[in-house]
Amino acid sequence: MTYQSLQIKIDATTSVIQQAFILDLGAAMAREHYETRRYRQKQGIEKAKANGAYKGQKVDTVLYENIKTMLTGGMNYTAIQNALGCSRSTIARVKIINNKQANND
Repeated sequence: MTYQSLQIKIDATTSVIQQAFILDLGAAMAREHYETRRYRQKQGIEKAKANGAYKGQKVDTVLYENIKTMLTGGMNYTAIQNALGCSRSTIARVKIINNKQANND
């Protein structure tokens, strides 16, 4: 009894090509799965927002007021960040909101 796999000669090039193909296939499947999950998550959030169940994270009004006070006092982002322990993006967001409110007044 002989096995056909023992009779077929496979060179190293074929093996490398097959390994690369399998790796690419796995990566493509993982990417597709990731994109599908993100799309479905987005759909769920939109549906929850439409039903009024999803409102996002609540604004920390105390932090926003402290940032606003420090910005109007002339402090720079780094000083505010060190004093309050918030991110630069939070400070920038407060500054944008503050500028919009100033323009509306």
